[in-house]
Amino acid sequence: MRAVRTLFTLLFCIAVLCAAAGCSAPGAPQASYLLGEDGRLIIKAVPPEYTETALDRSGGITVSRIIFANPGGPVSALLAAPEDPVAAIVFVPGAGVKAAAHLERAETYAASGIAFCVIDPRGNGDETPGYSFDLQRDFALYREGKWPQVYRVVTDCIIAREMLGERYGVPVYAMGSSNGGCYTVLAVAADRDFAGWYGISTSGYGGASEQFEGDSRLFIASIDPDIAVGYITPRPVRVYHAVDDTVIPYSSGMALFNHAREPKDFVAFNGTHGINAEVDAMVMADVLTF
Repeated sequence: MRAVRTLFTLLFCIAVLCAAAGCSAPGAPQASYLLGEDGRLIIKAVPPEYTETALDRSGGITVSRIIFANPGGPVSALLAAPEDPVAAIVFVPGAGVKAAAHLERAETYAASGIAFCVIDPRGNGDETPGYSFDLQRDFALYREGKWPQVYRVVTDCIIAREMLGERYGVPVYAMGSSNGGCYTVLAVAADRDFAGWYGISTSGYGGASEQFEGDSRLFIASIDPDIAVGYITPRPVRVYHAVDDTVIPYSSGMALFNHAREPKDFVAFNGTHGINAEVDAMVMADVLTF
């Protein structure tokens, strides 16, 4: 029990990184998860079902609001796409940041030829229902064989990837800023059909799972970006972190990068915490060279 009690104290340490939700309606398609022998989170998603409402069409770019009918409840997203994209990105914003705050960013990527889908993650305080990150609640669900909300958010990313891949037939990358990077690195590790991962101002848990045993250890390891990032190879990993980050130390971003395997790249950018125009320019240039 000591390990379980101590596990709950990690809430303060990782609240800046994670959040999520869910429970399925009877008869709805069911996703499933398991932990591999190496502890890696493996998720079987469901075929994407969604409604789409066009918000704007101009300059060859369509901006749409998408509502995914995902297991665990509806998930809102914003999509900006050119007529014939050469690649696509599933993007998850940081804690408390609304999807609409990234509309201009999405349009910029679309203008470059990249379809850009912003997921409104569960529990982020926007349109998608969910609870704020609650490690105790998620661990209790895990112990009961149910769905921790963080696993639901990872599944939402995978379903968005499936939608983009089916629609456009192009490589689909995942990208996340701050705690959005936590979700997306888990998604790319769990779903080998992602083409690669871009993490901005994010980090792992510094080997926290090693302090525990049994279910506590397994659960923490399954959501630790430091562990997940090592499973992405041979797909590319790109980590961007500002030296002057005021939320997640630069050293933590570098530690995450050190856990990744080749091919990988680390870039120190100007600014403080979170994605900015400098990072956008580098990501677009990188995606368009693949």
